[in-house]
Amino acid sequence: MNAGDPAAAAPAQGVAPVGPAPDAWCGVWLDDEPAARPLEAGPWSLTVRGTHLDDLTHRGRQLLSSLRVVVRDHDWRTVPARLLTCEVTVDGDRLQVVIEAEHEGLGAQVRWRGVLTVDGERLLFTVEGRAASAFRRNRTGIVALHPPQVAGTALRVLHPDGTSTSTAFPVAIAPHQPARDVAGLAWSADGAEASLTFTGDVFEMEDQRNWTDASFKTYSTPLDLPFPVPVAPGDRFTQAVELTVREEELPAHVHEAPRVTPDAVDAVELVPSGCPVPELQVGASTAPGALENPVPWWDGPVLVELDATGRAWPGVLARARAEAGAAPLDVRITAQHPEQLDAVLEALRGTAVARVAAHDTEGHTTTAPLWEHLVRRSGDLPLAGGTSAHFTELNRRHGDLPANLPALTFSSTPQMHDTGRRQLLQSVAVQRLTAEQAVVIADGRPVHVGPITLRPRFNAVATSPRVPADADVVAEGTGAHHVWAASDPRQAGRGFAAWIIASFQALAVPGVASLTYAETWGPRGFGTLDGAAYPAAQPLGWLHELRGAELVHAPLEPGRGVVAARREGRLVLIAADLTGRGQQLRIGDEQVRVEPWGVLRVESSTARPASPQAPSAALA
Repeated sequence: MNAGDPAAAAPAQGVAPVGPAPDAWCGVWLDDEPAARPLEAGPWSLTVRGTHLDDLTHRGRQLLSSLRVVVRDHDWRTVPARLLTCEVTVDGDRLQVVIEAEHEGLGAQVRWRGVLTVDGERLLFTVEGRAASAFRRNRTGIVALHPPQVAGTALRVLHPDGTSTSTAFPVAIAPHQPARDVAGLAWSADGAEASLTFTGDVFEMEDQRNWTDASFKTYSTPLDLPFPVPVAPGDRFTQAVELTVREEELPAHVHEAPRVTPDAVDAVELVPSGCPVPELQVGASTAPGALENPVPWWDGPVLVELDATGRAWPGVLARARAEAGAAPLDVRITAQHPEQLDAVLEALRGTAVARVAAHDTEGHTTTAPLWEHLVRRSGDLPLAGGTSAHFTELNRRHGDLPANLPALTFSSTPQMHDTGRRQLLQSVAVQRLTAEQAVVIADGRPVHVGPITLRPRFNAVATSPRVPADADVVAEGTGAHHVWAASDPRQAGRGFAAWIIASFQALAVPGVASLTYAETWGPRGFGTLDGAAYPAAQPLGWLHELRGAELVHAPLEPGRGVVAARREGRLVLIAADLTGRGQQLRIGDEQVRVEPWGVLRVESSTARPASPQAPSAALA
């Protein structure tokens, strides 16, 4: 089978792997990931990765996921950072790391020098920075990322006035800041007491799992203060974070992610769900270009976003119809006033429609006026509502949504805050949490997740005035095509093919009715306008073939994706390696190898999942 040709039929049974393809775009990730530099001194270990200080660990206890410096412009976009120098000095148990870096882009230019010092039970990170250009900022300075494993841990918050508050790192994804007015934090970590103190600004914490980041983030400049703030050339900032540890006992265990070794054979445990595999959809392309023939790798439903406040939507709808062919459209309308829905609804007459949802231009949610108008004017069209933005908005504002919404929507992107590959991989486990919590919020109603895109397709938190979509879609593109940094080169790499399988597994929980990924074609899609498929088009086709089958659950493991389904006595399993080392799996009587960053498909008539009432067992 040609790995670059998703239209090629998979074999009736056995294994269909995807390995390196000869096409020029079929690199693994097509990114420029900074090299990791592990460091140790005394009881401490950490990794320098570009300008980030990651995995800060004390005697095997991971205390922080990362310390880093960020510059966020007036629209909350992260100004790219460039490492200038990094000097490391190790003297016995003492370690010093000196980093000089520059953030440049989006009209901003900021240079800073950070010094990390490790000595005994104390770690200190100080930063001095200076702006070289005038710009407007929402945040500049240190952020501390706490690993998601601390969820549920008791937390003491120290305030600038010397008082303290007792709380806990939230278990469920917290819609609002779990800690405010922060001068310090203290918590227990496997037999030790850890404490952080912050100077140079007032800090607060947010639950970044709302955006599928695997962290709780403590950051400077509380959101209660006015923003954006004008910055002049020469403006300076100085901040420091001190992390100290007081041991009460040696750690009971070392907090390390399970390592998948290439030679180990892992039996895949499967349990039937009793639920169907979620419907797979693809977003309509937002790239410029005239589609002459449907793309060969997709013949399923297409989700199209129509901006009813602008003039472009008729052309966007017409091209989406061509992309969908005979398949239905999932239509998401953005409107400022209810009456703007009328022309779009009229244009949908005679079109196969899976569902229609309407979201407002300000809060990106289904407001009562929009919903009431949609119900009155939509006839017998299937309807949904929720948010066109992140899970964050559903989490924060679901109580304000109309009570009679028959289905809920939200979208997802792993790169709201961080574009690194590490974040992309860690987001998978957090996607599971967002799906499960959305199902709880829905309370029996189906949940439709998507679009799921590598990069944000619009800026849901911008302070700049919104611009209606007026451009001709064929000549100039639409939507995400006009959003800064919305295209990720990894879209065309083999790593994305593996990631999409793991993501599908994470989000495919009972109660989730559909998952919409990326776009049909273009730089944010599954291939090019002229019909050349990217590697991810192959597993996309495999997942689409599972429609109507019963979902079979596999454990969600770090470094691996497994999607399984059963139909008419046959079990289909699609697996992916996200470790870069490859791994061995036992599927029934077969032992198969998933190549590094590879994907494969296994079909068996003899393998049987365990009974849902019995403990899960390996395929046998």
